[in-house]
Amino acid sequence: ALLDSVTNNVALELPAALPDGLYAYADSALGLETALGDAMAAMPSRDFERLLHPIFEEDEFTLIAVGGVLGVLAAWGQMAGAGAWCVRGWHAL
Repeated sequence: ALLDSVTNNVALELPAALPDGLYAYADSALGLETALGDAMAAMPSRDFERLLHPIFEEDEFTLIAVGGVLGVLAAWGQMAGAGAWCVRGWHAL
């Protein structure tokens, strides 16, 4: 508990104690963005999915529900368009 409290306090107050350009300098000096980008690009798709899945897991139900609703709407639109085309095509005969 004490370690968590100290860690949280340091994390909150450290950015204010450091010079403004330090984060930009550290990012460019360490090349984290490039290194992480290269490592992620080299990952097999299965490992990449395992990396991202926990991020979207919380919203998985919402994503599936919205996808289902959009799928139904798209199907209705296609049926309506096909039905109108068939009716117009039928009357043309």
